Amino acid sequence: MSFQITLVLLGVLLAVGAALTESTVDVLRKKNSIAYDAVTAAWSLHTATFAVFLPLMGVFLLVGHPFIGNAPAVPHSTDFWQAIAASVLPNILATYLYMKALETADISLVLPLVTLSSPFLLGTAFLINNEIPSWLGGIGVIVTTAGTYFLKYDGSGGWAAPFIRLVGDPASRKMLIVAGLYAISSPFDKQAVLAGGSLWSALFMQGGMALFYTPLMFRKGRLQRLRGTPGSGKWFVLLGLVDSVRAYCQYAAYPLLLTPYVIGLKRLSVIFGVLWGRFYFKEKQTGQRAFAAFIMVVGSFLIMIAAAYP
Repeated sequence: MSFQITLVLLGVLLAVGAALTESTVDVLRKKNSIAYDAVTAAWSLHTATFAVFLPLMGVFLLVGHPFIGNAPAVPHSTDFWQAIAASVLPNILATYLYMKALETADISLVLPLVTLSSPFLLGTAFLINNEIPSWLGGIGVIVTTAGTYFLKYDGSGGWAAPFIRLVGDPASRKMLIVAGLYAISSPFDKQAVLAGGSLWSALFMQGGMALFYTPLMFRKGRLQRLRGTPGSGKWFVLLGLVDSVRAYCQYAAYPLLLTPYVIGLKRLSVIFGVLWGRFYFKEKQTGQRAFAAFIMVVGSFLIMIAAAYP
């Protein structure tokens, strides 16, 4: 086996690892949303990841990164910090709504809706980064929309009934907004990565969101309730570790594979999430939801390819 093929296979394993750990993060999000209110759950996610990622970044600065060598110095450009701010602001609301949706809805139902950020991204990428979609991107939108149709399809109420049920469900509405917010933040994520690198972008995005939620933890007894919950420290550490592994796998895969392939493989987290819902949370109708999620992943992957090869 040639060295180049070995690197490609390593990239695929890393990207699939990012998908698996992403789905595990969603399971921990679900557990947090059940145990705590949405603000506490959102703060726990971003603070735990930042707390683990900060010393990891220090190690990269001192001894280098195994795939990209020495980590670059802290970015100073205005473009970088503006992009970070523009990404953090919509993501703050997205995380909150994500947690609110998970409070009441099955993870196997709401998680596939995140893939709708790809169709929304066709519009926001054009408005923010002047990226024009191709015919392949249009096909991807149609395929992804078909996937959402089957999430709520039960054969009754006419052809429009699944969409009506989707919009009528409060948790699904929240996740539709989340997908739209992700579509707004993603072009700025790209700007930040181009201006300052993916490692620094991830660190400061997590830190910015954790900083926003921190003052809210001192209201309504949230911090005291978190401290007083048995085992909360264990879940806090576990959440940070898993999400940091997810970030590391994703960023380590970028130099080895084309970005659309990394993101496309990472979308497998939706399928893993449906499986978590079936076997861990004992959710129902996961067969139909897995089928719908698979269609949405295919559509998302087509859109990612279209974005890379317009």
